[in-house]
Parts: sequence; structure tokens; C-alpha cells
Amino acid sequence: MGQFRQSDFVSTDTLSVDSYGSGAAAFYVMSGEIGCQGNIIITVDEILDVVTAGEMPEVCTSRYSYNVRVFGQNTAFRYDNFHRHDDHPDEHHKHIFDFSTGTQLRTEWIGKDGWPTLSEVIEEARSWWSKNHSILVRPDEYPLHSELAQVTEL
Repeated sequence: MGQFRQSDFVSTDTLSVDSYGSGAAAFYVMSGEIGCQGNIIITVDEILDVVTAGEMPEVCTSRYSYNVRVFGQNTAFRYDNFHRHDDHPDEHHKHIFDFSTGTQLRTEWIGKDGWPTLSEVIEEARSWWSKNHSILVRPDEYPLHSELAQVTEL
């Protein structure tokens, strides 16, 4: 997050990580929101599993949802794998919206090998902001910390 704050795209966040279970059943939930330039808010919901590979356990994302919207306006796009679409080979997909109306246009299958990391979603949100700067109500402002959800339900 530090690199995104230094670049002045991210201003604040309410991300938290909570642990559940222990040993082989341990997992973490990361949730909250990230405030970005253009009044963009990225809502993050991740389930992180602890995987034992050799001597050192690793933390790997197993479920995720990254929703990119503009405060007081509409959603731009969302990635998730919390549900599967019948016409997709697996549950990894991206929802594309008509930002001017908030209507979902389509769902694109991205596949297990194509799902983005949180950093990649932040970069895509920055690119989206750059391309759509002229249609935003407050294109150079940031959402207030108080406008971000403290905890998001999975």
C-alpha cells in the first residue's frame, strides 16, 4: 500500500486482517475499503488460507472479491470467485459495468490463471481513473476516511 500512497493514488484504507482456526484449519479474512483518487473506493474481501509447503507455511488467497466504484456514482468493475457462472469453466470472473448508468454489461471469464492480485486491481483502478477522469464528479478528490466501510461482510 505504501507504493500506492507515495504515488498519490491511494489516500487511506480500512483494511483489516482477522485470523480464524488454528493449525491445518487456520485461515485469515482480509476486508475493508481503499480510498483512491477520483473518489474511487475499492472494496476488498479475501479469504486467505494457510498452506503448508515444506518447512515454511504460506498464506494464499482462496476466495476474493474486489469491487471498484466511485463514491456517490456507480461501479466500474468487480473481480470475484465467490460464485460460478454456468458458461464459465471455473468461478474466476470479472463483472463489467456501464459506469454512466450502473448497469452490468457482461461478465468475462478470467480463469484461475488470470485472476488479479490486489495490487493489480489498484493499478487497473488507476488506469480506469485516468481514462474516465472527465466523467467523474470529483475527479481529483479522495473519499474521506469516514466514507469507507470499516468491515465488509463476506
